[in-house]
Amino acid sequence: MLEFIVAFSTRSRRKALSREAFNAVVSHFLKDVLDRFAIMSVNDELIASAAPLAVKHALPSSDCLQLASVFSLKKALEPAKEKLILVCSDKDLCRAAEEEGIELIDPEVLSRSYLPEKLLHRDKERAELTNNLKNFINTFICGPCVQEKQL
Repeated sequence: MLEFIVAFSTRSRRKALSREAFNAVVSHFLKDVLDRFAIMSVNDELIASAAPLAVKHALPSSDCLQLASVFSLKKALEPAKEKLILVCSDKDLCRAAEEEGIELIDPEVLSRSYLPEKLLHRDKERAELTNNLKNFINTFICGPCVQEKQL
């Protein structure tokens, strides 16, 4: 919640967002948050449960607190058989959450500009593309190498 407000506050301060737009966005966001989300307090118990996560995953303190909060909330939701899904774009926090068995959604992966580090289950397509590129390069780049010719 705080990161959202800080991000939009920064945009407003840099004049990339008008003060009126900032107020409207934050107002709608807070209404949605208060209507739909549980807000947890940072207390001694949460800090104590975050410490082993810091040792295990070498995350920043705020990420450790967030991950510890996820565990606490997951435990609280178990009796009601409610499902908890962490929405997170921070790669290190996503990795740690996955290692801890937390289900998550990375909204960055859903964007049109997302480029995965590895294409899974695309071996046939990759081989076909590689073969086509080889043929293309052999077709269009030919002739003796001379100083004037550059790629």
